[in-house]
Amino acid sequence: MSPNLIENYNLSDYQTVKLGHAILSVPRGMDLKPYIRQLLSIEVESIQNPVARAAIERGLNEATTDEDFSSLLETFHLLSSSANADRLIAALERSKVQETAAQSVEDFKREFGLVEETP
Repeated sequence: MSPNLIENYNLSDYQTVKLGHAILSVPRGMDLKPYIRQLLSIEVESIQNPVARAAIERGLNEATTDEDFSSLLETFHLLSSSANADRLIAALERSKVQETAAQSVEDFKREFGLVEETP
């Protein structure tokens, strides 16, 4: 890289986007949707759960607004872990057949070991 290019490269003019294993540095204000769509179409192959993979692929086909893409990135993040995807999908299935039991916040914290139980 020539010294002139380094001098003209102002980091504050760029934003960093991390998606799966990819990291992009793009000019601020640039429409990221085409890049996100392309990266997600590659990264979706790493998702092991077929239901999770289908959800991301469906989102890729339907996303048009910035809000859609923000939601899609969050969904990708949540589903990219196989164990997390399995838990989320199982919870959705239980909620469809209303197998979930209502519980208090304290019960929930106890169930997941977030508070110490008193003797």
